[in-house]
Amino acid sequence: FNKAIEINPEKFEYHYGLAAAFRTKEEYAKAIATMNNAESLATAPQTQYYLHLERGISYLSIRQWDRAAADLDEAVKLQPEDKMVNQRLGMALFRMDDFKRAAEHLQKAVAADPKDGVSQLYLARTSINLAQREQDAARKKGYYADGVKAAMAANTLSPGFDAQNTLAKAYLGSGQYEQAARSFQKVVQAKPKYCVARTNLGQAYVGMKAFGQAVTALEKAVDCDPKSTIALNTLAFAYIKENRKDLALSSYETSFKLKADPSVAINMEKVAKNIEIDQENQIIDSANEETKKRNEAEQAAFDKKQADYEAEQKRIKAYKEKDN
Repeated sequence: FNKAIEINPEKFEYHYGLAAAFRTKEEYAKAIATMNNAESLATAPQTQYYLHLERGISYLSIRQWDRAAADLDEAVKLQPEDKMVNQRLGMALFRMDDFKRAAEHLQKAVAADPKDGVSQLYLARTSINLAQREQDAARKKGYYADGVKAAMAANTLSPGFDAQNTLAKAYLGSGQYEQAARSFQKVVQAKPKYCVARTNLGQAYVGMKAFGQAVTALEKAVDCDPKSTIALNTLAFAYIKENRKDLALSSYETSFKLKADPSVAINMEKVAKNIEIDQENQIIDSANEETKKRNEAEQAAFDKKQADYEAEQKRIKAYKEKDN
């Protein structure tokens, strides 16, 4: 391509071919520079499309999301239904946390090619992020449903850790706790040191009201990441459900030391108060038990005395009858 450019430096296609070759070799800075040098040559809509697409993909590869999005935005204006540009623009917007626009372009990419596992995976992740930020319950539910659908497709088309983990998150958010637990078990088996998955597994068990299993999973999550306040707070909740209030209070206290969250302070106060009430009730129960035992002993002594008296009266009566 360099020789071709020397012969005819005004031909855009040669510069594009050189940039594509640089990108293939992962020399992204050179690919971008080549497209910059050829920008004035891209005068037709088709060449402008390839200019912005090639440069946008290179920017995406070096994680310059805003520049990638700017170029890919221009490319999508020229070919609005193109799968590749919609997919890559959706990926850039996802990285910029612009999830609504990302979803729009990823949906177009999926519509163009429903069997593209990468587009399905990014659409699933985008839908989950939209759901997590949505306040309206109905829209939140819809986003999670979209996430489950896309994640299931991604897991079928491109199975792997990312697809399985995304599917598990979608199940958890949508309230499908048993499916979430099964999926997170697979994630944990694949990456035992992925601490977030252990916390999520515990949350799935909490959703199932399987609090014993939740405690086991969350204790492992805290062992994996002792600084995870989410794991500590969820573990405290599971301990409460298992009536292990002392351990719950300890978990909340550890969490509060890591992050002074007012809601955790309120929970600490509630648990401490409940422990105090339990202790007071134990004292009362103990006193009542002692009183009961004392009353039973006194009643037994009285009954014995009464029985002895009645026996003595019978003996006296029998003696008198004998004398007569």
